[in-house]
Amino acid sequence: MKRIHRMGLLIFTGILLSKSGGFIFRLFALKLLPLTLYGEIVIFIILLNFFGSLASLGLPILLTNITGKEISKKKRLEILRQFSALLIPISLFISLLLLFFSPIISSLLNISILPIIFLSGTLPFYTLYNLLLFYFRGTDVKVSTISEFLFSVLRIIIFIILFFTGLIIFSPFISFLFAFFFSSFFMILRLKRKNLIIKFGKINNIRKILAGGFIIFIYESFRNLSIGIDRFILSGFFDSAASGIYDSLTLLCIFYIILGNSYGIALLSQKTQITKKLKESLNMYFKFSFGYTIFILLTGKFILGIFRQEPLEAFYVFPYVVLGYFIYGIFVIFIFFFTSVKKYKIALIGTFIFLIFNIIFNLYFVPLLKYLGASISLIISIILAIIFLGVKIWKEKHMY
Repeated sequence: MKRIHRMGLLIFTGILLSKSGGFIFRLFALKLLPLTLYGEIVIFIILLNFFGSLASLGLPILLTNITGKEISKKKRLEILRQFSALLIPISLFISLLLLFFSPIISSLLNISILPIIFLSGTLPFYTLYNLLLFYFRGTDVKVSTISEFLFSVLRIIIFIILFFTGLIIFSPFISFLFAFFFSSFFMILRLKRKNLIIKFGKINNIRKILAGGFIIFIYESFRNLSIGIDRFILSGFFDSAASGIYDSLTLLCIFYIILGNSYGIALLSQKTQITKKLKESLNMYFKFSFGYTIFILLTGKFILGIFRQEPLEAFYVFPYVVLGYFIYGIFVIFIFFFTSVKKYKIALIGTFIFLIFNIIFNLYFVPLLKYLGASISLIISIILAIIFLGVKIWKEKHMY
């Protein structure tokens, strides 16, 4: 248990450093921006994560070798070139489609056209940023950590500068665009310093390089969409301000996502007795979550009130939101468990169950119960997904 606990804490520290920038950015945005614009920023981020999941096609090979053998730096660079030559043009094509259909998308989501336009401009940079990040996580963790920190800091600084120079509406979107650009540029400079250059050449063995990543890409995109679908539906039935109010409640629950990812990722390095390590991960997750849950239930209203008064009108659903995100952390650990034992299809089905039921329940409950409907939908759909994954673990526990 000490090993999984120590590994979980190390990964937790890294994820905390990278996620804290996003948390602080959203707090600044919540405090400074009109609530409708904050809601649009939230939708922009969810859509960016969804379409940005494209880069996860390269995750299995850039981070680890699916054959189980160590990959040399030279081989990783060649793989990075292959994925860059394939995925960046695809992201540019998706960007053009988003731009073309932006009036329809903005109408369906009940938001202005601005987030969709900036989404189309940011997506190619985000794809390149993620691919470079995956490469350095497999070869030089220090560079990837500095890049994530650089992105977090630049995003906040650029946002504040642009906001106070009068570009209020554009400031949050431009901050993402420039932060991705400069962080990617930093990593490219690190490659050039080592006499390594990304060249866009011929793409060889497309089926082979995509084989390990396709299912991961599907369930990563499903997962990114699932956790944000309630914001889309709240905005569609009401307005982006409603989406912003509900999102502000989830801000305080980010710890569950960080903790779930930390102990989930710790499972990926385990080779034997993975079921036992899963129990240890869940045990540590429960211990840390217990104290945090009591803390935010007692202080959440006061903390939110410091940054904005409007979310307090929806604070009656906060205990349900906390419960939903607590269970979501368990779901994340389960997903990483099946990833670690290379049961990608089970992870995909579990994520699909979460997505489909979350959409159905939100479409039914949100028009009737608004914020309460969104939180209830999250709880029910995530429990159904966990039941499916839990049964699979129990049936096949002897195999791991």
